[in-house]
Amino acid sequence: PIKNLDIETMQRTSAVILVPRILELRKKEIESVVLQPNKEGEYDLREIRGTYYGSMLVNRLDIGWQEKREALEPLLSALDDLGLEVKILSKPKKK
Repeated sequence: PIKNLDIETMQRTSAVILVPRILELRKKEIESVVLQPNKEGEYDLREIRGTYYGSMLVNRLDIGWQEKREALEPLLSALDDLGLEVKILSKPKKK
């Protein structure tokens, strides 16, 4: 829902009053993501791709849909540069 709102355009309209709330929601959205490896040690990135920041960064960094932990480092670094983080679990879900 907040993924497709263009903040740059909104800055030039009366909708500018909504920008702080949108940014707050985007931050909460990305920080609610929990990445957990599967049995093969790969992380499914569908959840993070569903967020504004996650989608933007994954696409810019050319990161796949499933990746090993090491391949996530550029993404985690970029999130850190933005003052954001996601929770990363080290063990697969028990069935």
